[in-house]
Amino acid sequence: TVGVMYAGRLAELGDAAQVFRAPGHPYTRGLLRAIPDPTRAHVLEGMDGQPPRPGRRPVGCFFASRCEFATEACQAKFPDRFELDAGTHSAWCLRAEEVAQLPPLGELPLREHPSASAPRRPLLDIEGVNALYGDKEVLHSVSLQVNPQRCMAVVGESGAGKTTLARCVAGLHSLWNGTISFDGESLTHSHRDRGEDAVRSIQYVFQ
Repeated sequence: TVGVMYAGRLAELGDAAQVFRAPGHPYTRGLLRAIPDPTRAHVLEGMDGQPPRPGRRPVGCFFASRCEFATEACQAKFPDRFELDAGTHSAWCLRAEEVAQLPPLGELPLREHPSASAPRRPLLDIEGVNALYGDKEVLHSVSLQVNPQRCMAVVGESGAGKTTLARCVAGLHSLWNGTISFDGESLTHSHRDRGEDAVRSIQYVFQ
């Protein structure tokens, strides 16, 4: 079950599959349209305005001032609970039934992907990389590829070599051998010897 809250009140409540497939509250619909989706060609859609502050909440629907579906009736009285599917899916919205019939993402076009038969050059190609700290080898023949528009997660416990590998790719650790190529160009061991484009394109994002 998923409960969607807005400004201290429930806006929608229901089975997860129902809520995500056919949201009945405009706020839920807005949240779903803001989810990044790599398969669909669209710009993320935000919601204008701000939620009301505690103590300054309106008489009617708390979301009315930000809602594209709002009517005068929405501002006159807080909406009662509307059952979209008895016992499993409900929304506090005067136009819940109408909103639920609108596809949240279905009208957006799919991204065009290159043909499966077309050759794809890896964006990042690591081949047989060994790295050392002093005379101690800490990476042993690491090879992997990352294709364009893809993410790769490198996981392992502390000391597994994740940071060392990332430092080699970024040019922050120069005591390694093997081959690291980015967009078809071999990378030098140190970032100081790399071109501006490579330095700009390969960066850490700290969290």
